[in-house]
Amino acid sequence: MCQGSAAPTPLGATLPDSLGGNLLEFLQLRSCDRRASVSSSFPSQASLGGSPLLRCQVALSLGTPALEKFWGSITVGCMVSVFPMLPPIPPGWRFLLKEETRKPYYRALDAFLEKELAGGQTILPARKDIFNALASTPYDQVRVLLVGQDPYPTPGHAHGLCFSVQPTVRPLPFSLRNVYRELHADLGCQIPNNGNLEPWARQGVLMLNTVLTILAHKANSHQGRGWESFTDRIIELVAAKQTPVVFVLWGREAQKKRQLVTQSHHAVVACAHPSPLSVRKFFGCRCFSRINRDLADAGLLPIDWQIQDL
Repeated sequence: MCQGSAAPTPLGATLPDSLGGNLLEFLQLRSCDRRASVSSSFPSQASLGGSPLLRCQVALSLGTPALEKFWGSITVGCMVSVFPMLPPIPPGWRFLLKEETRKPYYRALDAFLEKELAGGQTILPARKDIFNALASTPYDQVRVLLVGQDPYPTPGHAHGLCFSVQPTVRPLPFSLRNVYRELHADLGCQIPNNGNLEPWARQGVLMLNTVLTILAHKANSHQGRGWESFTDRIIELVAAKQTPVVFVLWGREAQKKRQLVTQSHHAVVACAHPSPLSVRKFFGCRCFSRINRDLADAGLLPIDWQIQDL
């Protein structure tokens, strides 16, 4: 959507000289590898036709003269998106998920999230935290996979790790309080004054929600939009590891992922969800000591589950 009444200024000059006017390389450097054919004949001015975003996708065959004409047609004040809404996959997972991010469902998911943002919706967690679970626990370090559902819908809570909240959140969500109570009963860990579970992630606990975004104040709002296919692939990749991994499945939804774990050298710890709705069955499950026992049986170091006070 173009704004302002000043005379339009061509943006062709903004393309980095070092790229020799190659828009495709420019987009690729911005982590945009989507390609679509673009006609070499463009209108005198770029028109967004009422759409809040114009996505520029260029095929390899597009030549430099057409690029110069295209860039010359775009004016200052136009909102031009050459970035996907979703951030780049973290380095420790990028090669493994490269093909997944090129699939139609993933591109449709990206477009859906972009449309939500353009419509004024608040998406949680922050863009930089959407793939925080992958950034915090690279593939080669995964020893435990804890499956959650979707992020907390309260703004300021979610930061991309299932069950975890940002350090300043008070009071803690009920599910997390119940996790701490069981941890205290199981291993004698002291209940900390914060809900930031990043120390678990740094020890090799991949804390993966099956849906990685949500609308503020609207639980389950991004279910069925493609995230499940993406996170299923992540679970499959972890299940393909030759080193043992403990899969932790809390609740019926998480336990549906058991079918993705097909190799016998892995272990599965399944119990009720710590939600207030099922917490009576969760209490007494002693899942944390079971996880550490399974790790020890595999010759791996146990997890230090104690979260320190801040």
